[in-house]
Amino acid sequence: MKYIWNRGKILLLASALTFAITSCVDGYDDDHAWKSTVQNQQLTSPEESTIVIAFSADGLTQTISWPVVPGAGGYKLSVYDINDPDNPVTIVEDVVVDGIALKNIPSFDDTKFKLLITTLGNVKMNNTEAPTPTEKSYTNMLPTTAVIPTGTNLTQYFIDNPISADSIVDLCYQLEVGGTYTMTGDINQYLNTLVIRGDKVLTPHPVISISAGSFINDGGGFRLQYLDIDYTSYSEGNKNKALVQMNTTLNPAVVLSGNSSLVVPTSKPIILQSCNIKNMKSRLFDDGAKKYAIGTFLIKDCILGFDASEVNDGVIFCASGMIKDFTMTNSTMYNTRKVAGSNYFLRIHGGSAADILPKTETWGGGSCTLSNSTFFQCAYGGQTYNSNGKCWKQASDKLAVTKCVFVDSYGDGINHTGIIRRIRSSSNTQPFTADCNTYWYDGAFEQEEVDHGNGDKSGTAIDTDPLLVYDNNGGFTMSGATQISKRTGDPRWLPEL
Repeated sequence: MKYIWNRGKILLLASALTFAITSCVDGYDDDHAWKSTVQNQQLTSPEESTIVIAFSADGLTQTISWPVVPGAGGYKLSVYDINDPDNPVTIVEDVVVDGIALKNIPSFDDTKFKLLITTLGNVKMNNTEAPTPTEKSYTNMLPTTAVIPTGTNLTQYFIDNPISADSIVDLCYQLEVGGTYTMTGDINQYLNTLVIRGDKVLTPHPVISISAGSFINDGGGFRLQYLDIDYTSYSEGNKNKALVQMNTTLNPAVVLSGNSSLVVPTSKPIILQSCNIKNMKSRLFDDGAKKYAIGTFLIKDCILGFDASEVNDGVIFCASGMIKDFTMTNSTMYNTRKVAGSNYFLRIHGGSAADILPKTETWGGGSCTLSNSTFFQCAYGGQTYNSNGKCWKQASDKLAVTKCVFVDSYGDGINHTGIIRRIRSSSNTQPFTADCNTYWYDGAFEQEEVDHGNGDKSGTAIDTDPLLVYDNNGGFTMSGATQISKRTGDPRWLPEL
């Protein structure tokens, strides 16, 4: 049996695996085949239309199930990632199942899959194996609403092809590989989920050059995936605007929560994935000073590049609302300018997750997670987090900063405790996890990040120079020996071991 954890890296299944593929009986007992009246037959594989694929809510795993083939002695399954059909990647191969379901198969974002399933013979019943497997192709990608041709002004495109203000549907627009696009004004998605994406596998990414405008969200899910954004022509005078802007006028169709918040449920996340943003001068997100409660906000595999004297009040700014679960992973954020200011990474003034009382979901605690990410010249003299509300300050919330590298970032003036103390809101109330972080400021390890009573008490902080070097074009190299051995920071800057 073969098993994949990362694209292109196939590993043998061992007993110590974190995930365990599970074969299940699911509705019939193990000796069903032995009781069958089907004997002395050439068996056939399950029909393609009867095979059911179910993805887990977090998108990390999938379950494949099928009906019983009478007289079968089991089933053999293989699953492949075929995003690049000329170079399929094995996920599982030749797994023998004695039931009618296979659970905990790894799944990946926006992936095309191919399944091969073969009915095995049964010696006791003298039934022989199916001569051919059944093949089923499937995907967890949203269907494409339209392909927008290269050279298009996206603002004008959505004027000519308006998104309906009266619908609540999923809309997915594909940009061409290597395409160039402009954006000169606002694009309103209303309550629809809007996805704008390039191709996950094929490069180069499409590039959107933004001179003005935001994506205006009334309360739907939103995703930018596999594309690049260039803010070079954007005026720094618009720094109070945002790439993703919640509507300042509440949509009359929304249903408010028990505490009068407008809930964007966890099933409709805001996601930036595999995007490279350059020369940004504005906020990344703004709640419009309204009580929006964002269920899930995810930044994954992104490079967020700023060229700004400051991003006023915060890169991610909620003046009245909140975010339940925020995650930044395998990403880099940097500023080309090493400047002080009243800047923040996250400034969230709304309530706690437990206060929201959604109509369609049950919210317990919230979370803020930073992992395997690199921060360079981010809010030099500023802070990671600031709030006069209750967000991420409760015992039911969870905070984690693991394997991150901070260089000349969030110095918090003379106190130099602008990272961990600020994320923890100077409190030990919330469960907090830290592991192998680097706090490097003005050429030295920032000891106060560890010594402060609400600092990093994990005992794992790396106190050596990460030797992080910016190439002045959105890229970095990191040659600090301990950081490399511990595999910390954005993985793309780490050399292969």
